[in-house]
Amino acid sequence: MGTRTSQSPEPDFVAFDCETTGLQAGRDHIVELAAVRFSGTTGEITGRQSWLVCPPVPIPLAATRVHGLTDRHVAGKPTIREVLPEFIRFVGERPCVMLAHNAIFDLSFLAAAGGGSIRSVGHHPVVDTYKLARKLLPGRRAYTLHDLARSMRILQPQSHRALEDCELLREVFLRLLRTGLKKGSLPQLLSDGLVCYFDDAIRSVVAPNDCLKLLRDAIRRGTSLDVLYFGGAQPGASRKIRPLELQGDGPVYVVAFCFSCQANRTFRLDRLWVLNGSSRRPLERRVER
Repeated sequence: MGTRTSQSPEPDFVAFDCETTGLQAGRDHIVELAAVRFSGTTGEITGRQSWLVCPPVPIPLAATRVHGLTDRHVAGKPTIREVLPEFIRFVGERPCVMLAHNAIFDLSFLAAAGGGSIRSVGHHPVVDTYKLARKLLPGRRAYTLHDLARSMRILQPQSHRALEDCELLREVFLRLLRTGLKKGSLPQLLSDGLVCYFDDAIRSVVAPNDCLKLLRDAIRRGTSLDVLYFGGAQPGASRKIRPLELQGDGPVYVVAFCFSCQANRTFRLDRLWVLNGSSRRPLERRVER
């Protein structure tokens, strides 16, 4: 694995990705986890690793249609709690910036699966390339990883698997980096796409039993909440809403003003996670050494 010199102002990067049984962390489960480490100076890959994971439930057909994994592929493979220590060792303690596309989706699954065990890599900043692309390439109709790769004329893998997506993410990020560095320094660029740190992700999700109370308080006070919604066109994406009313009793729906689309939207309560405060922390001190 490559090493960095102390003179380099750029950290290494680790792209990571999860394939899952569904879209909702805590209810659905990881079936594959992968990571690719590459140099922040040259872009050269210095390590790659992937793990198949045996989930506690059968893999639904809808999930298999996305990533191609079946129960046969994961039979006899380790559980996610057995895999996480290997993932943590791969990431390591030395400085790096973690990358994921729609990062909060992957972070929420890792937080639900690993709890406190991933705190040892909690000091690494996690940059969301989805948000970074929206910042650097405004006005596009779609910002999925594969849409971005297609527009950049990057050769895409045949399968939608975790390791292949990590390598594709590296290519997309390096293209975004070249675009972004024309507009500012590396710390400024990464801060624009910063989502959170691993340990913030663990702490940020409010227990499900407390969500109704927070929503009712927000409706009464007319205040806003930061949430994750595991539904719609961008499942797992973070957004800010101002709850207006609750409807139904099974399932319950939340009518709210969505700041992302500047309109009232209806969210299914059992697919909504309320986040507890902001997870942003300054990145400059960690990058400029």
